[in-house]
This record gives sequence, structure tokens and C-alpha cells, in this order.
Amino acid sequence: MKKSLILTIISIIVLALIGGAFWYLNTQKQGVINNNETVVQDEGENKEVKEEAEEQVKGEDKIEEIDTSGWLNYKNEEYNYSLKYPKDYYAGSEGYGDMSSVIVVNEDTDDYPLYINVQDRNSYLDDSHKTDREIINKIWEANKEYKDQYTSDIEDIIFNNKEAYKFTAQGGFTYINGEYVMPNEHEFIFIFHKGSLIIISYLPDNKIAEKFLETFKLE
Repeated sequence: MKKSLILTIISIIVLALIGGAFWYLNTQKQGVINNNETVVQDEGENKEVKEEAEEQVKGEDKIEEIDTSGWLNYKNEEYNYSLKYPKDYYAGSEGYGDMSSVIVVNEDTDDYPLYINVQDRNSYLDDSHKTDREIINKIWEANKEYKDQYTSDIEDIIFNNKEAYKFTAQGGFTYINGEYVMPNEHEFIFIFHKGSLIIISYLPDNKIAEKFLETFKLE
């Protein structure tokens, strides 16, 4: 009787060990399958992300490789600057007193990635604003307070081998001759040249606008 009980207990223990071993091996196998599925899924997602990134780079390279040799020339002899623009764009000039405005616009879409204002530097002069930097500070302060819009800090840059100034604004732009509303963010470059203040506004991260800037020359 005692011997039979011992054998029964031993059998139960052995069966429990065998069952536990089978459970452990099955769990490990399932874990490997899940890990493999995760790896395959991650590889698929990474592949898609990589392909999208490559397509984006190809698109940017395509724009950057635009040949400007066939572009038309616009030259402003009054304010001594020039630029190039594609045949499907229009560069127009209108005079408003002491200011000249040139807009470069796509005739098919009406997009205008670049806009140029030229103003008389002397119109900004007063007892507190005499140097170029003081004049830029005056314009920046007016825009900083203009309708609580966003205006970045002034950045000193070199443009066309000349000292220039730059800041970003969104919501609108105000200057001595007036103001205009612009819902999109624009970047502004300010250059003093032969008694004039040239203000170039353009859309940031716009490759066509960047190409226009590359062709812009002070005469």
C-alpha cells in the first residue's frame, strides 16, 4: 500500500515536470514567433519610411537641379538690381512715390514666392535712427508691435557679398509707406544699396524662391 502511494506520487511529479517542460518550450517558441513577426513588421515600416525619405530627397534634388540658363532677365535700372525668372512667371514693377515694388508671380497658379520693395533710405531717418542698424531696428520694432504678430529676432547676414539683415514675420508687414496682410510666414532680407533700402520678402523653405535669390544681383 505504502509502495503504491509512493509510485503514484512519483508519477504525478514526473507528469507535472513533463507538462511544465512542454509549457515552457511552447512559450519560448511562441515568443520567438512574435519577435520574428515584430522584426518583420518593423523592417516593413522602416522600408516604407526609407522609401518616402528617398522620394522626398529625389524631389528636392530635382528642384535644385533646375537649369536657370533659359530663364528671362529682369533688370531694374533705377534701383540697380537684377534677377532671373522662368518663362511661366511674370516679373512686374509698379511705382508708389518713393517706393518701387516688383512681384515675381507664376502666371498659371498666381503663386508669388518672391516680392521686392525698394524705398528711399532717407525716409526712415530721424534723430534716433541714423545708422543702417538703427533703421532696421525701427522697422523690426514696428512689426513686433503690429497686430501682435509673430516676428523673429534680427539676424545679421551676408547677401550678395554685402552686409544685410534678416527676420521672419507672420500675419502682416508694416513699413513707412503702409502695410499688407500675409497669412503665411515670410522671411525678409534688408539690403542698403546706393541710397536705397531693398526689402526682399519670400516664402521660407521654398526652392523656387531660393533659386530666385541665387540669381538676384546688385548692379
